[in-house]
Amino acid sequence: MLLKLIKKDINLLFIGSLVILFFITAGIIASSSILKEETIDNQLTISKLKAEFLAEELNQSINTIEVVINNITSIVNLDDSKVIINNKLSEILRTFPQIRSLNILDKNSITYSSNKSNIGYLINDNEFYPKPLFNNSILRVAYPLLGRDFFTSKNILDAQTYEKPKSLIIPIMKETYIKDKEFVILIALNADYLLNTFRKRNEDNKYQIELLRADRVLLLSNVKEKVFGKKEEINFFIEKALEKNNYSGVHFINNEKFISSYSLTKDYPLLLGVHVNYKKSLLSWNQKSYKFFVISIGIVVVSILIVLILFLLYRKGKSKEILAHKKQLNANNKFKLLFENSHFLSAVINPDGKIDDINKKGLEFLGKDIASLRNKSFWDLECWQNDEKIRIKKLLSNYKSFLNIDYEVSAMDSEKKYRVLEFVMSAISSNDKGQLILVGIDITQRKEKEKKLQQAYTVFNNTKDGIVITDKYTNIIDVNNSFEKITAYSKLEVVNKRINLLKSNLHDKNFYKKMWKDLKVNGFWEGEIINLKKDRTLYTQWLTISTIYSQTHEVLNYIGIFSDITERKNKDKLLKEKEALLFQQSKMASMGEMIENIAHQWRQPLSVISTTATGIKMQKELGILKEKDEFENLDMINTSAQYLSQTIEDFKDFLRTDKKLEMFKLENTLNSAIKLISSKFKNRNITIVIDNQDIEIYGLKNEFVQVIMNILSNAKDALENIDLENKYVFINSFIDKEHIFIQIKDNAGGIPLDIINKICEPYFTTKHQSKGTGIGLYMSEEIIKNHMKGSLHIRNEEFEYKNEKYKGACFEIKIPK
Repeated sequence: MLLKLIKKDINLLFIGSLVILFFITAGIIASSSILKEETIDNQLTISKLKAEFLAEELNQSINTIEVVINNITSIVNLDDSKVIINNKLSEILRTFPQIRSLNILDKNSITYSSNKSNIGYLINDNEFYPKPLFNNSILRVAYPLLGRDFFTSKNILDAQTYEKPKSLIIPIMKETYIKDKEFVILIALNADYLLNTFRKRNEDNKYQIELLRADRVLLLSNVKEKVFGKKEEINFFIEKALEKNNYSGVHFINNEKFISSYSLTKDYPLLLGVHVNYKKSLLSWNQKSYKFFVISIGIVVVSILIVLILFLLYRKGKSKEILAHKKQLNANNKFKLLFENSHFLSAVINPDGKIDDINKKGLEFLGKDIASLRNKSFWDLECWQNDEKIRIKKLLSNYKSFLNIDYEVSAMDSEKKYRVLEFVMSAISSNDKGQLILVGIDITQRKEKEKKLQQAYTVFNNTKDGIVITDKYTNIIDVNNSFEKITAYSKLEVVNKRINLLKSNLHDKNFYKKMWKDLKVNGFWEGEIINLKKDRTLYTQWLTISTIYSQTHEVLNYIGIFSDITERKNKDKLLKEKEALLFQQSKMASMGEMIENIAHQWRQPLSVISTTATGIKMQKELGILKEKDEFENLDMINTSAQYLSQTIEDFKDFLRTDKKLEMFKLENTLNSAIKLISSKFKNRNITIVIDNQDIEIYGLKNEFVQVIMNILSNAKDALENIDLENKYVFINSFIDKEHIFIQIKDNAGGIPLDIINKICEPYFTTKHQSKGTGIGLYMSEEIIKNHMKGSLHIRNEEFEYKNEKYKGACFEIKIPK
């Protein structure tokens, strides 16, 4: 019997070892394959990072050169001699090793240069890329040239046989203005410097690096076979990189497999390519994986043998121990005591799923006694919902003694309230047909708290505003998704960092002193602040900071909630600039009309002065001038001159630029506006009918006069284009409890319905471009709405005057009292 048992165990050990060895070997092979894919992914990541790093470094270098170009206007004085200018250009080069020479072109000819030999050299700008479409001041790059500078350079592709050049320059040009004159700044970029930079970043000489223009012209490469100045063949990787700014992957170059990455520079049409040989990059990994495989298999085989032997020994000893423990457990009354007095809901279930026993806590939950529950199927309890009954029955029917099952279920208690219970199901014995013990705990409150916490965290992460939580020392504890989007910092980058990493240093100490004073006194601060993003660009945020206190009123945390208002601030600035421009245009248009009005007002007095003076002269020559007539004629001239002078004063008052808020009488203001344009109405036989109350208005008098004149001028234009025997403009005003109303209407037939809602839009006009700018009514509405807090309404209206019916446009101004 003993020999059979030993033989059986040996067979079991052998078969088990083979099975385990098989699965572990398969696992090692699968893991090796996964590690290989990870290695390739790592190489792709490294290649991508290297390409992005080189592109960023090149972008910064070119950006530095562009800064030099932009600053030349402040360094070069064209009034100096050529020698002085050339020396200044040479001085600039001392701090820029990447530049061979700095040149200033006038009409394609080098006029000034840090290298005197370049002067007079003609440059063909057709080879520079990109070609400017709208902005001639963009930075452009040409083909690489063989030589150390322009006067000795030649096209690298002109040679009959191509050899790797010993010295190379890359021409870069940009148009600029020096003393309002257009020049071209031409720079000979030191290609050797760029290649040396590539070599420093490629110390193990593992990577092939190439620099291309966006049109695929090769500028530089550390590969001997590459032909500089030649356009590279288009491929999928270059297309994707030009489309997405960067792209990485595995592909074939000249029938050889490479891991490649392309990255487009941020500000310039230059593309960096980084390639590494696929086989060479994995050579070290293949060698290590083979050694790892052999060693792992050896260790696994030995370990399996040891573990299985120990397991067999443990199994024999443990069987006796379990048997003794089971007898002891069945005989121990402590189990019953623990079962009955437990704070958990406990039940004993027989193999058929019938209830053998339920403790006091369980009976209280169900509101039943044990007698009514014995021999009842556990899944048939009234506390379960129908779908729960099915699930519980399935669990109990398929239960195996070696399983411990955690199960969460919804149940109704004796008060008909749904509760969430967490059950642990385990066997009392190792026999599959033995009893089961079910221990449950009411986790309803815990689930509700978890739900509230989850809801709060969901709101925290998905709110549009950025949220940052710090400790009392302003160390960042947590941030939400909007914080990451607005600042470009990830949570990992800022957690445990001080909040002042966002500080822009644009606010003085008093600003932050007041902020902390408010937080200390009120526990709250709100305001506008300028901070820095990860890329060190400035942005404006509306920030609210709240202090979180403990029960003892000690500071625990600070919570900051902010929104990015940079775009809104920029729009407000543009709106103000646009409004200022429109006001200026409106004023200029008004000045033009005023000059025309002055001409109308002056024409008759000037005619009287001229006629009277001529009459005096003729009577004097004929000797028939009487002293009385002379005095009368001089009085007439003086009266006309005084009228001209008063006209100038009236227009001068209108054209005042000061914006002083004041109380003014509506009647006097309307009379002033009518007086300024009265000549035009008289010449067109237009009668102005006024019906005003004694009203005073607080506001900008001159701007209000401009509004009245704009409306009257539109009425005049409408009336002069129609044939009417009687042409009228009616002005009446009245007040109610809260507002002042001024109505101006005409009998010109009204405004067409298809444009009545558009006439206050900026630049909308129905007049010829020589007679109207379209900003008069727009500015009138802006003045009433923004400067006088009122409104301007326009409608067509039918009315009766002197038993005649008329129809026309009605402009109604409504201003608060």
